[in-house]
Amino acid sequence: MVGHHTGALVTNEVAIRYPERVSANILCGPLFISDEQRAALIADIGGRERAFRALPHAAHMNQLAEARERYANGSISAERISDYVVQAMLAVQRGAYWYGHNAGLNYRQEEALMKITQPTLLLTNTGDMLYASALQARKMRPDFAFTELEGGGIDIVDQQPGPWSAAIADFLAAAAID
Repeated sequence: MVGHHTGALVTNEVAIRYPERVSANILCGPLFISDEQRAALIADIGGRERAFRALPHAAHMNQLAEARERYANGSISAERISDYVVQAMLAVQRGAYWYGHNAGLNYRQEEALMKITQPTLLLTNTGDMLYASALQARKMRPDFAFTELEGGGIDIVDQQPGPWSAAIADFLAAAAID
């Protein structure tokens, strides 16, 4: 299983709950934050996402696109930014826009990380806002493989798809996992 950011938390939990179904894990962007940071992010992100509403002239879509463009800093295409907005709007339509971040921010990965038994790769990049968490995870689990890509940001999958995919393929090959 491969999980990026919130997906890394999902991957972590699936590996623990269903170890017979997961032969290897790739965690990209583990989350280790203080209780104070966690509370602040839940209030900030959760508050904004719960309050998110449609605005005249689709201004709410522009807000999402602009936020994503800030994170990407010009490194991914307008088409990919548009995909993100469409995905977010589908979540908004279902009343579930805030669920992912809320679940992720409430998940305690520090304890869960120690329960993983499968071969695992910590895949990170130096420009990721969660880079420090990946370094902490590496200290906690020196038995995990570790690959660090230079630069990028939260959109590393779109920014460096070749190196990102190669890191995963190399890990699976080295671990002899099909």
